[in-house]
Amino acid sequence: SIPIGRIRIADHVDSVSSTAAFADTVDCGTGNKPDLFMVLAETQTEPKIFPQVTVPEALQDSFASGDGKIHPLYVETFGGGTWVTNFSVMTGLSTADFGWQAPYVTQLMEGRVRGALPEVLARCGYRTVTVMPMMYNFVNEGPLLKSIGFQEIYDAAAMGVEPLATRDSVYLDFAEKLIAEHRRTDRRPLFVAIQTLFAHSPYDHPHVDDSELPPTAYSADPKANEYFRRVTMARADFATFLDRRKVDPGPSGSVVADYGDHQGEATRDFAFELSGGPQAFADFRSILYRTYFGIHAFG
Repeated sequence: SIPIGRIRIADHVDSVSSTAAFADTVDCGTGNKPDLFMVLAETQTEPKIFPQVTVPEALQDSFASGDGKIHPLYVETFGGGTWVTNFSVMTGLSTADFGWQAPYVTQLMEGRVRGALPEVLARCGYRTVTVMPMMYNFVNEGPLLKSIGFQEIYDAAAMGVEPLATRDSVYLDFAEKLIAEHRRTDRRPLFVAIQTLFAHSPYDHPHVDDSELPPTAYSADPKANEYFRRVTMARADFATFLDRRKVDPGPSGSVVADYGDHQGEATRDFAFELSGGPQAFADFRSILYRTYFGIHAFG
Protein backbone atom coordinates (compact mmCIF):
# COMPACT_ATOMS: atom_id res chain seq x y z
CA SER A 1 0.00 0.00 0.00
CA ILE A 2 1.10 3.58 -0.63
CA PRO A 3 1.81 5.51 2.59
CA ILE A 4 -0.49 8.49 2.34
CA GLY A 5 -3.00 10.23 4.53
CA ARG A 6 -3.18 12.73 7.33
CA ILE A 7 -1.00 12.03 10.36
CA ARG A 8 -2.25 12.15 13.94
CA ILE A 9 -0.02 14.98 15.10
CA ALA A 10 -1.68 17.30 12.58
CA ASP A 11 -5.02 16.70 14.31
CA HIS A 12 -3.41 17.35 17.71
CA VAL A 13 -2.07 20.70 16.51
CA ASP A 14 -5.38 21.72 14.95
CA SER A 15 -7.23 20.97 18.18
CA VAL A 16 -5.08 23.28 20.33
CA SER A 17 -7.39 26.04 21.53
CA SER A 18 -4.93 28.35 23.29
CA THR A 19 -4.12 31.55 21.43
CA ALA A 20 -1.41 32.71 23.82
CA ALA A 21 2.22 32.17 22.91
CA PHE A 22 4.12 29.60 24.92
CA ALA A 23 6.49 31.14 27.46
CA ASP A 24 10.08 30.82 26.30
CA THR A 25 11.50 30.21 29.77
CA VAL A 26 13.54 27.50 31.45
CA ASP A 27 13.57 26.70 35.18
CA CYS A 28 17.11 25.57 35.97
CA GLY A 29 16.68 25.28 39.73
CA THR A 30 19.02 26.71 42.32
CA GLY A 31 21.14 23.76 43.47
CA ASN A 32 24.31 22.20 42.13
CA LYS A 33 23.96 20.60 38.72
CA PRO A 34 25.28 17.03 38.44
CA ASP A 35 26.89 15.70 35.29
CA LEU A 36 24.29 13.77 33.28
CA PHE A 37 24.90 10.76 31.06
CA MET A 38 22.43 8.87 28.86
CA VAL A 39 23.49 5.55 27.33
CA LEU A 40 21.37 4.09 24.54
CA ALA A 41 21.72 0.31 24.85
CA GLU A 42 21.43 -0.94 21.29
CA THR A 43 18.89 -3.76 20.75
CA GLN A 44 18.58 -4.63 24.43
CA THR A 45 15.86 -5.56 26.87
CA GLU A 46 15.85 -7.72 29.98
CA PRO A 47 16.43 -11.28 28.72
CA LYS A 48 14.08 -13.02 31.15
CA ILE A 49 11.00 -11.69 29.40
CA PHE A 50 11.82 -14.58 27.02
CA PRO A 51 11.38 -17.87 28.91
CA GLN A 52 12.71 -19.69 25.84
CA VAL A 53 16.30 -18.68 26.68
CA THR A 54 18.57 -19.48 29.61
CA VAL A 55 20.74 -16.67 30.93
CA PRO A 56 22.79 -16.32 34.12
CA GLU A 57 21.34 -14.20 36.90
CA ALA A 58 24.25 -11.78 36.54
CA LEU A 59 23.16 -10.90 33.00
CA GLN A 60 19.55 -10.36 34.05
CA ASP A 61 20.63 -8.30 37.07
CA SER A 62 22.75 -6.03 34.87
CA PHE A 63 19.52 -4.43 33.62
CA ALA A 64 18.49 -3.31 37.12
CA SER A 65 18.19 0.37 37.93
CA GLY A 66 19.84 1.98 40.94
CA ASP A 67 16.86 0.92 43.07
CA GLY A 68 17.56 -2.74 42.29
CA LYS A 69 14.48 -3.09 40.06
CA ILE A 70 14.16 -3.59 36.31
CA HIS A 71 11.83 -1.00 34.79
CA PRO A 72 10.05 -1.56 31.46
CA LEU A 73 10.22 1.02 28.69
CA TYR A 74 7.86 0.64 25.76
CA VAL A 75 9.18 2.03 22.48
CA GLU A 76 7.61 2.54 19.05
CA THR A 77 9.85 0.55 16.73
CA PHE A 78 11.00 -3.06 16.41
CA GLY A 79 14.08 -4.67 14.87
CA GLY A 80 15.63 -1.36 13.82
CA GLY A 81 15.05 2.38 13.74
CA THR A 82 17.27 3.36 16.66
CA TRP A 83 16.85 7.01 15.66
CA VAL A 84 13.08 6.74 16.21
CA THR A 85 13.50 5.92 19.91
CA ASN A 86 16.36 8.39 20.34
CA PHE A 87 14.17 11.13 18.85
CA SER A 88 11.36 10.38 21.32
CA VAL A 89 13.67 10.22 24.33
CA MET A 90 15.38 13.52 23.49
CA THR A 91 12.27 15.48 22.43
CA GLY A 92 9.42 13.92 24.41
CA LEU A 93 7.43 13.49 21.19
CA SER A 94 5.74 10.22 20.27
CA THR A 95 6.71 9.05 16.81
CA ALA A 96 3.45 7.07 16.70
CA ASP A 97 1.73 10.42 16.19
CA PHE A 98 3.57 10.71 12.87
CA GLY A 99 1.97 7.54 11.48
CA TRP A 100 3.61 6.40 8.24
CA GLN A 101 6.05 9.31 8.51
CA ALA A 102 7.56 7.98 11.80
CA PRO A 103 10.75 6.57 10.19
CA TYR A 104 11.46 10.01 8.72
CA VAL A 105 11.21 12.19 11.85
CA THR A 106 14.91 13.01 11.77
CA GLN A 107 14.42 14.62 8.36
CA LEU A 108 10.98 16.11 8.98
CA MET A 109 11.66 17.67 12.37
CA GLU A 110 15.13 19.15 11.93
CA GLY A 111 14.90 22.77 13.11
CA ARG A 112 11.23 22.40 14.12
CA VAL A 113 11.46 21.29 17.77
CA ARG A 114 11.86 23.65 20.72
CA GLY A 115 12.30 22.69 24.36
CA ALA A 116 14.04 19.36 23.74
CA LEU A 117 16.13 17.94 26.56
CA PRO A 118 19.58 18.96 25.25
CA GLU A 119 18.36 22.48 24.45
CA VAL A 120 16.94 22.95 27.96
CA LEU A 121 20.14 21.67 29.54
CA ALA A 122 22.27 23.93 27.32
CA ARG A 123 20.21 26.92 28.44
CA CYS A 124 20.86 25.85 32.03
CA GLY A 125 24.59 26.07 31.45
CA TYR A 126 25.40 22.49 30.47
CA ARG A 127 27.91 21.51 27.83
CA THR A 128 25.85 19.16 25.64
CA VAL A 129 27.60 16.39 23.71
CA THR A 130 26.50 13.28 21.87
CA VAL A 131 28.58 10.29 20.76
CA MET A 132 27.04 8.36 17.87
CA PRO A 133 28.46 5.20 16.23
CA MET A 134 27.10 5.98 12.76
CA MET A 135 28.08 8.78 10.38
CA TYR A 136 26.80 12.29 11.08
CA ASN A 137 24.42 12.38 8.11
CA PHE A 138 23.05 8.82 8.49
CA VAL A 139 19.23 9.23 8.28
CA ASN A 140 19.93 12.94 8.98
CA GLU A 141 20.33 12.17 12.69
CA GLY A 142 23.36 14.40 13.21
CA PRO A 143 21.68 17.54 11.85
CA LEU A 144 18.51 16.74 13.85
CA LEU A 145 20.48 16.33 17.08
CA LYS A 146 22.33 19.58 16.41
CA SER A 147 19.04 21.38 15.88
CA ILE A 148 17.61 20.22 19.23
CA GLY A 149 20.48 21.53 21.31
CA PHE A 150 23.55 19.30 21.10
CA GLN A 151 26.54 21.62 20.87
CA GLU A 152 29.03 18.91 19.89
CA ILE A 153 28.53 15.69 17.97
CA TYR A 154 31.17 12.98 17.61
CA ASP A 155 30.34 10.37 14.97
CA ALA A 156 32.09 7.26 13.63
CA ALA A 157 34.46 9.36 11.54
CA ALA A 158 35.41 11.55 14.50
CA MET A 159 36.22 8.43 16.54
CA GLY A 160 37.90 6.62 13.64
CA VAL A 161 35.76 3.49 14.01
CA GLU A 162 33.93 1.06 11.79
CA PRO A 163 30.45 0.66 13.35
CA LEU A 164 28.72 -2.74 13.77
CA ALA A 165 31.57 -5.00 14.96
CA THR A 166 33.06 -2.38 17.31
CA ARG A 167 32.80 -3.12 21.04
CA ASP A 168 30.73 -0.66 23.06
CA SER A 169 33.81 -0.05 25.19
CA VAL A 170 35.24 1.98 22.29
CA TYR A 171 32.38 4.50 22.42
CA LEU A 172 32.34 4.55 26.21
CA ASP A 173 36.12 4.98 26.41
CA PHE A 174 35.89 7.88 23.96
CA ALA A 175 33.34 9.48 26.28
CA GLU A 176 35.60 8.71 29.24
CA LYS A 177 38.45 10.72 27.72
CA LEU A 178 36.07 13.57 26.96
CA ILE A 179 34.82 13.54 30.58
CA ALA A 180 38.37 13.66 31.96
CA GLU A 181 39.38 16.51 29.63
CA HIS A 182 36.21 18.43 30.44
CA ARG A 183 36.72 18.23 34.19
CA ARG A 184 40.26 19.52 33.82
CA THR A 185 39.38 22.50 31.65
CA ASP A 186 35.68 23.39 31.89
CA ARG A 187 33.61 24.38 34.92
CA ARG A 188 30.25 23.80 33.23
CA PRO A 189 28.11 20.78 34.16
CA LEU A 190 28.29 18.11 31.46
CA PHE A 191 25.58 16.26 29.54
CA VAL A 192 26.75 13.38 27.33
CA ALA A 193 24.41 11.13 25.34
CA ILE A 194 26.16 7.96 24.12
CA GLN A 195 24.76 5.55 21.56
CA THR A 196 26.12 1.98 21.45
CA LEU A 197 25.91 -0.56 18.64
CA PHE A 198 27.59 -3.89 19.45
CA ALA A 199 24.36 -5.88 19.93
CA HIS A 200 23.01 -4.83 16.50
CA SER A 201 22.10 -7.39 13.82
CA PRO A 202 22.99 -9.37 11.73
CA TYR A 203 23.62 -12.41 13.93
CA ASP A 204 24.71 -14.95 11.32
CA HIS A 205 28.39 -14.55 12.22
CA PRO A 206 30.14 -14.07 15.57
CA HIS A 207 31.38 -10.71 16.85
CA VAL A 208 32.49 -12.26 20.15
CA ASP A 209 35.56 -14.48 20.05
CA ASP A 210 35.74 -17.49 22.36
CA SER A 211 38.86 -15.95 23.92
CA GLU A 212 36.69 -13.04 25.13
CA LEU A 213 33.68 -15.05 26.20
CA PRO A 214 33.65 -18.85 26.54
CA PRO A 215 30.99 -20.58 24.43
CA THR A 216 27.66 -20.30 26.22
CA ALA A 217 24.38 -22.04 25.40
CA TYR A 218 21.84 -19.29 25.89
CA SER A 219 19.59 -20.74 23.21
CA ALA A 220 19.45 -23.61 20.74
CA ASP A 221 18.85 -21.01 18.04
CA PRO A 222 22.27 -19.92 16.72
CA LYS A 223 21.22 -16.34 15.97
CA ALA A 224 19.67 -15.90 19.42
CA ASN A 225 22.78 -17.41 20.98
CA GLU A 226 25.07 -14.97 19.16
CA TYR A 227 22.78 -12.09 20.09
CA PHE A 228 22.95 -12.87 23.81
CA ARG A 229 26.73 -13.30 23.63
CA ARG A 230 26.94 -9.75 22.28
CA VAL A 231 24.54 -8.48 24.93
CA THR A 232 26.69 -10.08 27.62
CA MET A 233 29.74 -8.19 26.39
CA ALA A 234 27.76 -4.96 26.00
CA ARG A 235 26.50 -5.18 29.59
CA ALA A 236 30.05 -5.76 30.83
CA ASP A 237 31.22 -2.62 29.01
CA PHE A 238 28.37 -0.59 30.49
CA ALA A 239 29.13 -1.94 33.98
CA THR A 240 32.68 -0.64 33.61
CA PHE A 241 31.31 2.78 32.69
CA LEU A 242 29.10 2.76 35.80
CA ASP A 243 32.02 1.71 38.00
CA ARG A 244 34.02 4.68 36.74
CA ARG A 245 31.20 7.07 37.60
CA LYS A 246 31.04 5.57 41.08
CA VAL A 247 34.77 6.03 41.63
CA ASP A 248 34.82 9.55 40.18
CA PRO A 249 31.32 11.07 40.26
CA GLY A 250 32.60 14.60 39.69
CA PRO A 251 32.35 17.73 41.87
CA SER A 252 28.53 17.77 41.88
CA GLY A 253 27.85 14.07 41.37
CA SER A 254 26.70 12.14 38.31
CA VAL A 255 23.43 10.64 37.11
CA VAL A 256 23.48 7.90 34.48
CA ALA A 257 20.37 6.80 32.56
CA ASP A 258 20.48 3.76 30.27
CA TYR A 259 17.69 2.47 28.05
CA GLY A 260 16.96 0.03 25.24
CA ASP A 261 16.03 1.40 21.83
CA HIS A 262 14.22 -1.66 20.45
CA GLN A 263 14.27 -5.44 20.28
CA GLY A 264 16.02 -7.38 17.54
CA GLU A 265 15.15 -9.97 14.95
CA ALA A 266 17.04 -12.63 16.91
CA THR A 267 14.25 -12.81 19.50
CA ARG A 268 11.34 -12.01 17.19
CA ASP A 269 9.96 -15.54 17.06
CA PHE A 270 10.20 -15.82 20.86
CA ALA A 271 8.14 -12.63 21.14
CA PHE A 272 5.62 -13.97 18.60
CA GLU A 273 5.14 -17.11 20.72
CA LEU A 274 4.37 -14.96 23.76
CA SER A 275 2.17 -12.38 22.06
CA GLY A 276 0.09 -14.39 19.61
CA GLY A 277 2.04 -13.70 16.44
CA PRO A 278 2.67 -10.75 14.10
CA GLN A 279 -0.66 -9.09 14.91
CA ALA A 280 0.96 -7.92 18.16
CA PHE A 281 2.76 -5.28 16.10
CA ALA A 282 -0.52 -3.33 16.19
CA ASP A 283 -0.27 -2.92 19.98
CA PHE A 284 2.44 -0.57 21.25
CA ARG A 285 2.12 -2.20 24.69
CA SER A 286 2.84 -5.71 23.43
CA ILE A 287 6.02 -7.51 24.45
CA LEU A 288 7.43 -6.75 20.98
CA TYR A 289 7.96 -3.13 22.00
CA ARG A 290 9.19 -3.73 25.53
CA THR A 291 12.71 -2.65 26.41
CA TYR A 292 13.95 -1.24 29.73
CA PHE A 293 15.41 1.82 31.44
CA GLY A 294 17.61 2.38 34.48
CA ILE A 295 18.68 5.40 36.55
CA HIS A 296 21.92 5.38 38.57
CA ALA A 297 23.06 8.21 40.84
CA PHE A 298 26.56 8.71 42.23
CA GLY A 299 27.85 11.29 44.68
